[in-house]
Amino acid sequence: MGWNKENLGPETRKAFARRKHEGFFEKFFGSIVLDVGYRGYEEIDVVPVLPDAIGIDLNYPGYDGKVLPFLDESVDTVYTSHTLEHIDDPIAAIRDWFRVLKVGGYLVITVPHQFLYEKKQELPSRWNLDHKRFYTPRSLIGEVESALLVNSYRIVHLVEDDEFYDYTIPPELHAGGAYQIEMVIKKIDQPSWGLVANGDGRVGREEVATAFKEIVQELAGVSILIGDAGSKVDQLKMELSDFVDGVD
Repeated sequence: MGWNKENLGPETRKAFARRKHEGFFEKFFGSIVLDVGYRGYEEIDVVPVLPDAIGIDLNYPGYDGKVLPFLDESVDTVYTSHTLEHIDDPIAAIRDWFRVLKVGGYLVITVPHQFLYEKKQELPSRWNLDHKRFYTPRSLIGEVESALLVNSYRIVHLVEDDEFYDYTIPPELHAGGAYQIEMVIKKIDQPSWGLVANGDGRVGREEVATAFKEIVQELAGVSILIGDAGSKVDQLKMELSDFVDGVD
């Protein structure tokens, strides 16, 4: 069977025209592309995201559903659509997808948006009982930060995709249109240095947050009718600058 966009998985198909128009494929998809979990629950004639992409599912030779049968840093792009929410250990999955990426390669992850797809607070999913967790942009970023080493990656694209979403549909009915979070992570050359510990006398983030609050409150009390207001503001700016210079 030849490649046809009409045979893409449903969520990938929804986003295809937008991505093509935006130059998404040219920007984030290299020569060697893996589409992990591309078939989902669909029939066998589902095709990967692009004609030359390698479709990976549980029937792929050597794949056990946990460790991709590819060498470290051998792939340009790993694409996975609405797969992560089905996986018991998302941290391990993200690490393995990232492992096979070349430096400069991209990991493209999409997941259903809790507020658009689920439209409820807690599990179980109203629409798919196999969903292990709900996702917001914040929770997806949290999993990425837990999975990957500091400064080994950059999040270069994050979109709450609601194209053609019908906000008039109530929670008890399935959503229409797109209802996903779309994230792209770039693998970078990790620097030789690590983060500095607070023990060197530099100011930690909590201390900076407290200082910001105090300075903002003081600024709020400065009246422009007071003759020395300008000098007072300048003094507070200097104090704020000192704290910013000391943050980790």
